[in-house]
Amino acid sequence: MKIDKELQIKIRGWIEYLSENCIDLSGDNEELLDDDYDKLPDEIEIDDICFSFPDDQEHYYISIEDFISYMTEIESLRREGDSIVRTDHIIQAVISSGRMGYAIFDDKLQTVAFKDEGIDVSIVKSPFLVGVMNAKEGKYEEDFGLGACEPYTAIEIRQSRDLDDKTINELVE
Repeated sequence: MKIDKELQIKIRGWIEYLSENCIDLSGDNEELLDDDYDKLPDEIEIDDICFSFPDDQEHYYISIEDFISYMTEIESLRREGDSIVRTDHIIQAVISSGRMGYAIFDDKLQTVAFKDEGIDVSIVKSPFLVGVMNAKEGKYEEDFGLGACEPYTAIEIRQSRDLDDKTINELVE
């Protein structure tokens, strides 16, 4: 994806926010780390961003489109109960963790998804918003040594319109 100078500046702000919450940018994203805004190119090409969440053993890759989508919503990020993290238009409900002793996320579940009237539902491994919330709250330290993001699988619901709580609860339950 082509990223113009204005979006590069926004992405740098989001990376700074994540860094304040113990999430490190890693991998081949050096072009996003330069603080000298005068030297920013007019446009760069980025397909994905690589992060390292606290206590996770693997690096986490996220498409630049998903990163922008999540970070646009980050100010409304909140936890609802033990297993649901949400923003105004995205919900991630944890359905499995490494601690459970089985891997629910396999090739068949990875392809489970549907779209209907402004709602996209899919199964995601290493849910980004869950990782951000766990890192922000320090939950990875008290959860039997599980990492912040890597060991989880979640149902992700993205809504392009506002839904009432009853409809959301029916989708998550």
